Amino acid sequence: MDLKGKKIGFGITGSFCTFDRVLPQIKKLINKGAIVQPILSYIVAANDTRFMTRDHLMEQLLKITGRQPITTIVDAEPIGPKKLFD
Repeated sequence: MDLKGKKIGFGITGSFCTFDRVLPQIKKLINKGAIVQPILSYIVAANDTRFMTRDHLMEQLLKITGRQPITTIVDAEPIGPKKLFD
């Protein structure tokens, strides 16, 4: 599948125990040429768990994607009307 230049919004919700398996999938998309924008649910963006701290997740997502995750409804609202993703 050709993902070169495709803009993908990647949503991450509260299945905290899977984050260590999700991050490599984001890397795979980027390695195939996709532009990935992380989008986090409020619970994910605001909480530390035994699986990963909020700060560590945010740092990893920024490191992998080069983009700050979208973490609020206000920031997510323009996604549809502005057609930000393919």
